[in-house]
Order: sequence, then structure tokens, then C-alpha cells
Amino acid sequence: TYTHSHTQSHTQPHTSMTTHGLANTARFIAACRALEALRAPAERLFSDSLATHFATEYGFRFVDAIASTMTADGLEDARQQVADIVAVRTKFLDDQVVTACSSARPAATQPPQLVLCAVGGDARAYRLALPRGTRVFELDLPEVLAYRQRVLQQHPQTPRTADLHVTALGADLSQPAWRAQLVAAGYQSTQPAVWLVEGLLMYLTLEQGRTLITDVASLMQHPASVVCGDVLSGSYITTPIMGMPEYRDLWAAWGSPFVSGTDHPEEFFASCGLKGQVWELGQPGCDFGRVHPRRKEIFLQQQPRGSDSPPILPRHFLFRASRAAPPAPASHL
Repeated sequence: TYTHSHTQSHTQPHTSMTTHGLANTARFIAACRALEALRAPAERLFSDSLATHFATEYGFRFVDAIASTMTADGLEDARQQVADIVAVRTKFLDDQVVTACSSARPAATQPPQLVLCAVGGDARAYRLALPRGTRVFELDLPEVLAYRQRVLQQHPQTPRTADLHVTALGADLSQPAWRAQLVAAGYQSTQPAVWLVEGLLMYLTLEQGRTLITDVASLMQHPASVVCGDVLSGSYITTPIMGMPEYRDLWAAWGSPFVSGTDHPEEFFASCGLKGQVWELGQPGCDFGRVHPRRKEIFLQQQPRGSDSPPILPRHFLFRASRAAPPAPASHL
């Protein structure tokens, strides 16, 4: 019998995720993005020429391992299902970043700032059409940034943005010192900034995630500043249905266990001082014709969000949040 408490923190023990300078998950995501290039040009949601180099053979083997858990017509179809989920997330957040940076430009006395948290193999600074002069801050552990630098030296990129300024900042986001490091590197909290926290919160405990997002909110003093990203539901971490225990075990076996999530993301962001707008993969505006019809039928039609009580379906949320009034106490975190 499935039991669930709204007050659970949905946590599991955390283990190391780093292999040869880049997180296992970063290689996995890069491999999924590289698979987008196999589509006809007119069908691609984005183009990421660095993805294959960041993925390495390890990333593609990781994708195939995850694909082996999918119900599909062969490995190729399963691999595409896995890659499509990442492609939708990537495209959605691409659009959010570009729109937010473009909207921030007229409201600022300086070009917008873009902060990429746990940047890993993210190539957005080079492939997105950002406003002229955008200042990009790429944050990650020093060994990850060293690996990125080697890849970029071997495969030089010409940014789509004129006068782009990229600052790589070696920082541990689980430690409070990163905020002072960012400011010392030139970040200005009173100027518009767009933050991206993608593929990170699910590998932190709920309290670590809340601390991180609260810290981000404290550095978003301009009303045009926003933070975008993704977060899993708490049920994603605990549900026994849809083959999820085996799926989670496989991620853990590859050194990347899911640690936490929240079934009430709006309340989570409110507790961090932010007002969050939340989407679910597959809903209008977060689909791009790639989300499997069966997933949309189950999650959006048969059991739309809020209809399954206690929450049991493994949901994947995308968000955009901005500064809000001081938060009220939340009861479902």
C-alpha cells in the first residue's frame, strides 16, 4: 500500500556525481542534446555543436542505459524518447532565458547579466542570441571549469552574441561563500539578471535547494530579474509505480541518485521569497510536439496536477520565478 506524507522531505543519501572533471549527469544531458543533431534541420529545437564533445562516449552509454528502462519499439525509439524529454526542457529554458534577457535590456542602464548555476556542459553562452554585451557568469566547481576550458580550447566557438563577456567562476554552490565570489567577479544585484538553475535541485537535499534559491533571490534586487530552471516532484523520488524504483536505482548505479523534490513548487518558491510560475512537461507551451502522447494522456488528462492525492505520479516541473513579497508560512513543503 502506498503511503505519503505532505511533510516528508523526500530525501535519499547523496553520493559523488563527478567523473573525470564533469558530472555524470552533465555528460548524460550533453549526449541527449547531441542526439538532436540527428534530426532533420527543420525539426531541430536547437543546435549545440559542443554537446558531443562534452558528452564523450560515457554520456552516450549513460543514455542507452536509461533508454533500456523505457517501454518502446527498440533501443533507437527508447533513446529518442529519453532525448526528447531533455530537448523539451532545453528548448523551453532557452526561450525563457532569451525572452528574459531581451526584456531586461530596456529596463537596465547596462547589458543584462546571465548566471548559469552548475554550468557543466551548458553551451548557452555561445549558441543563444542574447542582447549585445550580455555578461555571462558560469558557476561550477573548479575541476569542472578546468574541463570546460580544455573542451573550449580544443573546439573554439564563435558566440552568436556581439561583445559577449563570459566569466567562469569556480565555486561550490553548497557553500555560502559563492555569493561574495560572484559579486567580487563583477555581478551587480541591482541590475537585471537572469539566473538558470537547470538539472541541479534534484541532486540537493530540499534544505540545500531552499538555501540555494533563497541566496539567488537575495541577489535579484532588480524587479526585472528572474530565475528559471526545473525541479522534480516529491513523488518522483518516492513513488513505487511506473517502474520508477528500478529507474531511480539505475540513476544511482551511475553515480547520480535523485535526492529530493517537492509536490508543491509554488509554495517552495514562496518560502524562498519568490513568486513562481510552474509548467509541467507536455502541457501547452511545454511540449514542442515531442512529449509522448501516453505521458500527456496520463499526466495532463487522466490525472492532472492536483487530482492525485496523495501525489503519486512522477512529475517534472519547469519554472520561472521573480521576487515576491515576504513569504507566508507554508504547510506542504
